[in-house]
Amino acid sequence: MHRRGAYFAEAVSELSLDEFGVYTPSVENCRLLVPAHGSNPSDKNEKSTPILLVQLTTFRCGGVCLAVALSHQAADGISALSFTCAWAAETRNPTQPIPDPSFDHTPLTARSPPTVRFSHPEFDLRPRPAAPKPVSFAYLYLKTAQLRALKASIGGEYSSYEAVAGHIWRCICLARGPAQPDEEVRLLMTADVRKRLRPPLTEGYVGNAIIPTVVVAKAADLVEAIPAARIREAIVKLNNDYLRSSLDFLEMQEDKQRLSRSAGNFAATDVSVTSWIQLPFDDVDFGWGRTEYVGMAAFTYARQCTVMKTPTAASRWVSRWRRSTWKALRSCSMALCLHRKPSMLWLMEVDDRSIMCMICPSVSECTFNGLL
Repeated sequence: MHRRGAYFAEAVSELSLDEFGVYTPSVENCRLLVPAHGSNPSDKNEKSTPILLVQLTTFRCGGVCLAVALSHQAADGISALSFTCAWAAETRNPTQPIPDPSFDHTPLTARSPPTVRFSHPEFDLRPRPAAPKPVSFAYLYLKTAQLRALKASIGGEYSSYEAVAGHIWRCICLARGPAQPDEEVRLLMTADVRKRLRPPLTEGYVGNAIIPTVVVAKAADLVEAIPAARIREAIVKLNNDYLRSSLDFLEMQEDKQRLSRSAGNFAATDVSVTSWIQLPFDDVDFGWGRTEYVGMAAFTYARQCTVMKTPTAASRWVSRWRRSTWKALRSCSMALCLHRKPSMLWLMEVDDRSIMCMICPSVSECTFNGLL
C-alpha cells in the first residue's frame, strides 16, 4: 500500500508508570510516546510518512507502552483495533490461527455515472476559526444510575450514545453563553457503514468504512431540550440509498481533503461526538498483564468528544486520585484541575457498566455547570 510500509521504534523511559502518572491525552505526551514521521522526524511530507508507525516504550518498573499510529485513510477505528487485536493474539499464541482480513473495497465504489439524490449537509464547508484556541482535556464519568436517569428524562427508547451525545452537545452550547436565537450549530458524528451498504462489506473488512453525519439546529432549540430525536434521525437515514448518494457526491469532488475536519472544516460552533462504545478494547492483550490505559493519545482540536465504556483501570485512577486529593477536595464532586489550561474532572465512583466521555473543550468552554 505504501513504499515505506511500517515503522517500528523502541524507547526506554527513566520513569516508572507510577511516576509517569495517569495518562492524559495531550500533544506533549503524544510526542513522548508516539512516533511522528518514521525514521525521518523532520520530514513533514505526508506522502513520505509510513501508513503504520509503532513505538514500544519500556518503563523503569518493567511496564510498557505500545503506541500505534495508523493512517486514517487506510483504516478506521474498527480496522485499527482488529489489526491490534490480531497482533496481540499472535504474540500470545503464535500457533493460534487468525482469520484472514478482507481488503475488498468494491462495495465502496461510486456509481458510474455518479448520481447524487440527496442533499449532504455533512459535507458543507464552514467558516474556519481565525486562530485555534488552546485545548485542554477532561475525563467525565457517568455512573449507570445517572445514565438511566438521563435517558428517562428524555423519554423514549434512546440509546446511550444518543442520550449522552445530545446532552454533551446541549451543555457545550449553553457553556458558550448567550447566542443569537437563530444561530446555527452543528453536531458532527461518524457511522460505520459495513452492514448498512447493499451488498454489505465482507466480514473482516480492513479499511476506512466510516462516513460523517450531522445534526443542524438553531441555538435556541438546544436551550429547550436535549435533541436525542434529531440525533436518531441523522443516524437512521444512513441507509443504502443515502450512502450511495454520499459516495457519489465524494466522487464528484476534485478536492476531497478540504471537506475534512483536519483541514479546518470545523467551525467554532461545531461539536464532534464519536462513539467508541462498541470497540472491544479489552481484547487487546499481548500477554503483558492488565492494561492501565487504552484510548486516544491526543485530541487535535477543541470540542472533540469520545464516548466509550469505562476501562477497568479507570476506577483505579479515580480511586488513586481521590485518595491523594481528598483532604483538599473534601465534599466537592467537581474539581478545577490546572493542567496547563483550566479543565474539569468530574470525580465519581466507576463501575464496569459506566460510560466514560473523553472531552476536549477549549479554555473558554470550561465553565459550564456540570453535565448532570
